[in-house]
Amino acid sequence: MSMSYNRYFGGRWALGAGIEYSGTAYHDDNGWNLYHLRFIPLYLAESFNVVTYGRWSTYLRLQEGGSFARYDKEFQDHPGTRYRIREAGLYGYGGAGTRYCVSERSGCFLEAGIKAFHLSFNNLDVNPHGFALKLGYVYRLK
Repeated sequence: MSMSYNRYFGGRWALGAGIEYSGTAYHDDNGWNLYHLRFIPLYLAESFNVVTYGRWSTYLRLQEGGSFARYDKEFQDHPGTRYRIREAGLYGYGGAGTRYCVSERSGCFLEAGIKAFHLSFNNLDVNPHGFALKLGYVYRLK
């Protein structure tokens, strides 16, 4: 679940900021079993409208910021002993999507991309990442 506020510049570019909440019951990463994962990324967003045809438009989107994480982790080769972790890291997302305007002020979108919740230069760090599929509703304030 996420919420963002975007401001359009011209007809093609938009800049914005947002917050997201993501979680999962289990994820394995770098030799760890991870349980009860909860992420709260705060991000800046940039969008570029590629093509607009009537009520349809296609766009590219980038998001980058910081992510706050909580989870329990245990060694895969020594299950049973879990450690509670709280950490922060870099967040990144890149994707493409399509939007359909139902009215002048509202619409729906479908977007696919790649998301990473804890980007790091250390290859042994826990870095949940993968394919993201977003389906949502857009409401324009003005």
